Amino acid sequence: VEAGAPTFAAWMDDALTTRQTWRPMLEAVARGESAFATAIGSLVQVVPGQLPVLHARLEADESAVTYEIGPRMVLLAQRPLWDGSLISRADILPFTKFVTAGPEPREAFRVNVERTARLAIAEEMLFEDSTASRLRDRALEDLAPFAPAPRDGAIAGEAGVLDRYAAWHRLVPRDGEPFAFWAVDANGSMIGVLPDGSGGGSTKSKANEQCKTVGQAAGMVDLVGPAVGLPFAWGAFVALGKAIAKQAFREAAIIESLGGPMPDTSECGAPSDFPCDVAKSAVYDTIPYAKYVAAFDAATAAATGKDAVNCPGT
Repeated sequence: VEAGAPTFAAWMDDALTTRQTWRPMLEAVARGESAFATAIGSLVQVVPGQLPVLHARLEADESAVTYEIGPRMVLLAQRPLWDGSLISRADILPFTKFVTAGPEPREAFRVNVERTARLAIAEEMLFEDSTASRLRDRALEDLAPFAPAPRDGAIAGEAGVLDRYAAWHRLVPRDGEPFAFWAVDANGSMIGVLPDGSGGGSTKSKANEQCKTVGQAAGMVDLVGPAVGLPFAWGAFVALGKAIAKQAFREAAIIESLGGPMPDTSECGAPSDFPCDVAKSAVYDTIPYAKYVAAFDAATAAATGKDAVNCPGT
C-alpha cells in the first residue's frame, strides 16, 4: 500500500537494502560456520520482483498529468494447491484509481484509459493467466454503468461479479468463455477483472517446475562466478539460496497435500544437497584444473536444473 507509486530510485534503494540484509548470511558462509539459522534471522526484507512493475509510476507529459486519487494497493499471494502445484497471483485492488488532468475532459478520459491499461499489459507479461491474455483479439461490448448484468446468454453465469462493478463501464466478451472483463470508472481508470472478482493475473506451477527453475538459475549464476574471479564463498552463497528456495517449494507442496496423494518433489532434492554443494565449491576452488569440471557442472545445471556432479547418497 502506497500513497503513490514509488519512483524508480526508491525501488532501487529497496532492492539494494534487501541485498544488504543477506550480508550476515554471506559472511557466515565465508567463515565456514554451520550456524546458518542465526544468520537466516537477519533476512528482514524482501522486495517481490513483480512490485516494481505493477507499482510503477504512470507517465506524465506537458499536456496531461496522471496521478492516483487514492492509495495504490497491490496484493501478491502464493499458495499451494491440492494437486501439489503452486499458484502465484497479483491483484491490483479496485481502491487504486487514477485521474488525468488535461485541458479537454474527453481527451483526459481517453488518456487515463490508455495509461492505466499499461498496468494490465504488465500483468500479462508477468503471469500466464490475466485479463489481457483472456480478452486479446476478442469482440467486446460495453455494459453501461448501473445497467443490470444479463441473466441469460453467454455471460449470464457471471452476473454476480459484474454487479459488483455496477458503477463502472464493463467491457465484456460477446462469446462468453473464457470470461474476464475490463472495468472503467468515471475518470477512465481501467482494471482487469477475472471471474472470481480479482484483478491482476495468476500463474500455476508444480513444485518440480519451480525447483527446476531454481536449479537452472543457480547454474547460470555459478557460470558467472569463475568468469569474474569470485572465490569459494560465492559458490557457497549461491548453494545456500538454492537450497532455501527448493526446500520452501518442497515443504509447501507436502504440507498442502496432507490427506491426499503425495506430490512429486523429486526435482527439489533434499537438505543434504546444500553441504554437498558447499563441498563441491571448496574442491573446485582449490584443486588445479577443477574449474573445468565446475564449468561443466554449472552448464549442465543451467540447461537441466540438475548438477552433473553429485555427492554420494544425494
